[in-house]
Amino acid sequence: MAERQTTSPSRRWLWIVAIGCGALACVMLALLAVLAVGGGLAFLGLREWMQGQNWNPDDEPWIEVAIPFPDDWGQVIFLRQSAHPFLAEYNQKLRLELTGQPPVVVEMPMNVGGSTFTNVYWVAEGVDGHATLQLIDHWGMYVVDLEDPPATALWLTRFEGVWRLNGAAEKTDALLEALDDPEYLGCLNGKQWPLRFVPASEAPEAEIDFVGD
Repeated sequence: MAERQTTSPSRRWLWIVAIGCGALACVMLALLAVLAVGGGLAFLGLREWMQGQNWNPDDEPWIEVAIPFPDDWGQVIFLRQSAHPFLAEYNQKLRLELTGQPPVVVEMPMNVGGSTFTNVYWVAEGVDGHATLQLIDHWGMYVVDLEDPPATALWLTRFEGVWRLNGAAEKTDALLEALDDPEYLGCLNGKQWPLRFVPASEAPEAEIDFVGD
């Protein structure tokens, strides 16, 4: 009859202790890795917070992008300035440089979130039959009468496919009718650095995804 080999109790306990220590070491390594990642994220958050505390929007430069007008009308300069230390929020305005006239600055509403992507249009006989600049981004539409420039561009918001000029439906319909024959000039594209104007000859008109829709 063959003799059966058995494992002594002391050796069995040695194996149990070794396996337990190995499992504990794995748990400790995993915990240290989690703490290291968490600490790194906390450090990045602290650094961003400190940058925000020391950040002054007035110190940010204005980025200028020229958009030429047709028919020797001159050009408009789109100006953009960072309004937040690390989010995509921007102050923006226009500087009209019309042929034979002094420059005129037209204010625009702030871009409160999202990369700049703005379609630019020319309307030969727009507001009051005047040459008109029309810009459309994901926040709405901006309109400037080039022959009688306002201090601030007219701003139309859009909700569920309906345009509204400061909530005045009757004025909105008349304005939209005046803008029904626009010429696409190109787009301001800030989705990839640097911000630049892409003329219609380089790329077709892209559809705008409106926030209000």
